[in-house]
Formats: sequence, C-alpha cells, structure tokens
Amino acid sequence: MMHKNFLLFTLAALAVTLCFADDDSEPWNYVIADKSKGPDSWSTHFEECGGSKNSPIDLPTSKDELYGEKAVGWDMHKWNKFNDWTVLNNHYTVKFSLENEGIMTTKGGALGANYEVLQFHLHWGANNRKGSEHLVDGKSYPMELHFVHKNEKFTTVQDAVSSGDSDAFAALGFFFELQEEDNPDLDDLVEAVKAVRNETNYQESGVKVNVSEFVSSASRSSYYRYFGGLTTPGCQEIVLWTVFTEPIGISADQMEIIRTQDDNSYGVDFFREVQLLGSRPLTLYDTNYSPEGYLNSAETFQIFNFLTFISLLITRFF
Repeated sequence: MMHKNFLLFTLAALAVTLCFADDDSEPWNYVIADKSKGPDSWSTHFEECGGSKNSPIDLPTSKDELYGEKAVGWDMHKWNKFNDWTVLNNHYTVKFSLENEGIMTTKGGALGANYEVLQFHLHWGANNRKGSEHLVDGKSYPMELHFVHKNEKFTTVQDAVSSGDSDAFAALGFFFELQEEDNPDLDDLVEAVKAVRNETNYQESGVKVNVSEFVSSASRSSYYRYFGGLTTPGCQEIVLWTVFTEPIGISADQMEIIRTQDDNSYGVDFFREVQLLGSRPLTLYDTNYSPEGYLNSAETFQIFNFLTFISLLITRFF
C-alpha cells in the first residue's frame, strides 16, 4: 500500500512540476549516503527508476556506436522573446516555469510532433569537474540545462503523464563549459538565480529572460536523440531526449553563484548517474553528415551481415 501511495504522490507532483519536487516531502534526494532516500534507493520506492529505458546516458562520439542522420533544422517559436518566468529555488535545482503556457513552442529537429515549452531547470555538481547528467565519452560538464516540453496532442500535463507514451514529453539538453570570462548572455539567468537564493525568498514571478541569448548557437549544432525517461523519481519512460553537442560558455564565477546555497542538507551533486542504453537506438543528427561509419550505413550493414553469416556457420558446424 505504501508503495502505491509513493507512486500516486509522485504522479500528482509530476503533473505540477514534471521533474522536481517543490519541497523535501518527497521520499527521495540526491544524497548518496542516505540509504533510505538517496539515488541507490530510488528504484525501491519508484519501480520505473529501475527500468531499461532510463536517463541520463553516456553519449559516445564514435560513429560505430551511433545511427547517423543529417541534422534537421528547428522551428523554435517565441524563444527569442523576453518571456515571463516564475523562478523557483527548491534546493534540488533552480526551475524557470513559463507563465504564459503555450506561448513558446518547438517543432522540427526530427521530433515528429509539435511541443509546448513548460519549463527549464539546471543540474550541477559540487565542483566544476562534474554536474551534467549526460556524459560524452565519459566526460562530465559542470552544468546541464533541460528544456521540458509537453506534446501538444495532450491538453494537460496530467494527460501526457497518464498516457505512458514514449514521446509524451520532449527534453532538450544543453551542456555548459567553463570559459575565462563571464558570459554576458547569461546575465539575466544568473541574476534570477541570485534573487531566489535569499533564505527568505525562494521564488520570483515575472522574471524576464530571453533564452535564445544563450542557446541560439548551441541549438544549431549536431544533436543526439534517444527515447528515455525523467531523470528524477518517478523516472517515467515518457521522454524523447535531444542533447546538443555544442556547449554554452560559463565562467567559474557564474558557476559559483549558481552552486552556492544557504542549505546543503539537500546534497551538493544534483545530477543522476548515467544509466545503461541497452538495446535502444541512439542517433546523432549531424550538421556535417556523411553516412560512412554509422551503424545504419550500407558499409556497416554489410559488415554486420557478414559477421552474422560467419557466426551462423560456426554455430552449425562446430
């Protein structure tokens, strides 16, 4: 009964925030040493956290581990406007929720559907050597930002969650990489984070941020695509993931502002460890696409067929 209550509570919270709890009443956290609520216990309380299509994952750069396609352009409607956001510091992340729901939309990029932006949030670590959820050939970045979208075929977030569809939500992930100087394109974002770090004020409404100022270049880079899940409990496997290859620059000083909190009891590493890709296809939509070497190239397919044939011969005669 307790297990069902956990799941029902998570679903309700998910309908409101999609990825993160607004307080510490959820039975989970990022504290590794906490054996009852930490990441090692998530699958005990939330069954799907032990699923085979979880996120994040380690993203390879070798073509022989990837399917390849030519990058498809994006149509990001109203991304280049100073939209109004409600900014919340819940100690697990800083989340920017779009106040005019449906005003920002995303299509193209081979998504296969139109999506409405709901919110974006940040993942970081205790120092600049870690913090991103996805890795690239085992490499971590100091921070990763996720734009969370709802498939527009669903009227409400609850409808999308309840559907169980693998593309009910879309997440666009952006890495951040250290640079010497402050990135002025991040000024509004950093100031918003500072505003909700006050111990008497964890939320601000009507915060104007133009996200295209810091994502426009990265969003024109190559991108990975796979089906996965939410990276926090309940880990529902209902997310079509896109992760861009070009990182966004950020200074050590800017990272320190984002990282600093008045209460570290919630943890210091706010990212989930990578999960196994398993049998899921992983595609790189390449801006400099050339088919040679990818898993779906004719050459690779012929080699695969040859090796399969040899394997069958060995099995039959030996």
